[in-house]
Amino acid sequence: MEEVKRDVSFDLGKIFIYSSIGIFLFFVPIKINGQSQSLIYHSCDKLQLDFRPFIQICIVTCILLGILRLVLSYKEKESNIIGFKILIRFISLIIVISIYYGNKSLFFIRDDVMQIIDEMIMNLVTILPISAIFMTFILDYGLLDIVESYSHKYMKNMFKLSGKTVINIFMFIFTDCFTGIFMTNKLFSSGKIRGSEACILILNFSLISLPMFSYISNELNISRLDVMIINFIVLIIMNMILCRIYPLNKKKKSYYIKTEYRETTHKKDKLKKGVNKYLKSTCNKSVLRNMFDNLEEAIYIIIDLIPKIIIVMCIGDIIIRNQSIVNILGYVIEPFLNLLKIENDGQISNFIVNALFNDIIAIDTIHTTLSYNLRLLITIIICIKSVSITGCMLFIGSTNINISIKDFIILYIERILIILILYFLMYYFYIGYIM
Repeated sequence: MEEVKRDVSFDLGKIFIYSSIGIFLFFVPIKINGQSQSLIYHSCDKLQLDFRPFIQICIVTCILLGILRLVLSYKEKESNIIGFKILIRFISLIIVISIYYGNKSLFFIRDDVMQIIDEMIMNLVTILPISAIFMTFILDYGLLDIVESYSHKYMKNMFKLSGKTVINIFMFIFTDCFTGIFMTNKLFSSGKIRGSEACILILNFSLISLPMFSYISNELNISRLDVMIINFIVLIIMNMILCRIYPLNKKKKSYYIKTEYRETTHKKDKLKKGVNKYLKSTCNKSVLRNMFDNLEEAIYIIIDLIPKIIIVMCIGDIIIRNQSIVNILGYVIEPFLNLLKIENDGQISNFIVNALFNDIIAIDTIHTTLSYNLRLLITIIICIKSVSITGCMLFIGSTNINISIKDFIILYIERILIILILYFLMYYFYIGYIM
């Protein structure tokens, strides 16, 4: 009897200590050198600053390993596909070597795009592995079950999500899109959330991270308080609508694998029942084993993702530089802008088209001479639009989650229209009844 009590006490202590470590590492902002961000982000900034040459070598090595893996998996039936993939990786290798060891310029890529590629890959190979290593403290030691006990009813009624996904949403906000999707894929692949929930998380809650939010607010000279208040209102209303209409309402509600794990709703004794649920479903894998498994999975994703980022950024830049193509796409959006009486000299429609491709490139197209009202709208779109080609659309191909390009495009259009309508309803209400 005493031995059983000791085991329970040990498990309770493990839940408290490990969950506290996870919360502290990922979700507690710490101010260092004037920057207030999570310890994970501070660690990555330090790595990029002090070990940049080593990280560059690791990036080149990842591309070479990707090429080697394709060569070793060569099959005559798939020779054309494998050959194309190898070619893509060789081109990406040349571009990376030019960025890190050459003159940092290529005739078909703009210098600012080269810089964005550098920053994206640097963040990917530092933030994702470090987050993956310590994510076991979030995923595997009771925190999800305890949070689900308190939030399941509200999340299910509002967003058609399990209560545990609150932690996943925080992961998007406090780290970045790639880490958030990595966690979503872990939950889905282990049978802890349904396929429909994984799609809703990625398409509705791939929100911009806090560090990126600070950067954009500074670039466009926008009040952070204004953005946060409007974002909160628009995000809740918009996501309550989107999870109930096509295409998200057609997503399968099945699990990736069958397990004994089930989502639960607790009306009372929520903490106790959440802890008991964890104790019943816990496995005996060690912390180090979980860390190693997560790191291994992250490395495979990085090897697959680096060439995709480079090639898509280069091709996308060529398309965006062709202003006629952007203008044609902009014509589709302009009628809606005119219907809402949004002052538009082409910048807003071009921004919306570019934002589908990449956030930084879209922001660079905006002049700070725009009115505060429009700059505020642009900031809100960037923060809560969720979908981008160089973000979640690229990463999803390296996961077990099934989301088509059509789903991404439809959701993006729906989100933009709802954001525009809600924002200008709020704006006209403000100037009509308050001012």
